[in-house]
Amino acid sequence: MNMMHEIVTGKRTAEEAREKIAEQITEFLMNRPAPYAEKFQFELPQKEQVDPDVTIVKDAELMQAVENAKKELNL
Repeated sequence: MNMMHEIVTGKRTAEEAREKIAEQITEFLMNRPAPYAEKFQFELPQKEQVDPDVTIVKDAELMQAVENAKKELNL
């Protein structure tokens, strides 16, 4: 998420982000400080965030699809 945020906001290029995340993964695996792997490096919104989009698939259709998948998987 941190790298995605930095790419989207223009702080890093995709290539720079790849290099940074490789560094951070290595540090994390070696039990060294790796801030990008430990917590968000950007401010999170403090107020409630609501998705303003409109649902296009009805709940009943989704539940039917779930039931069909369960039957196919013998669950």
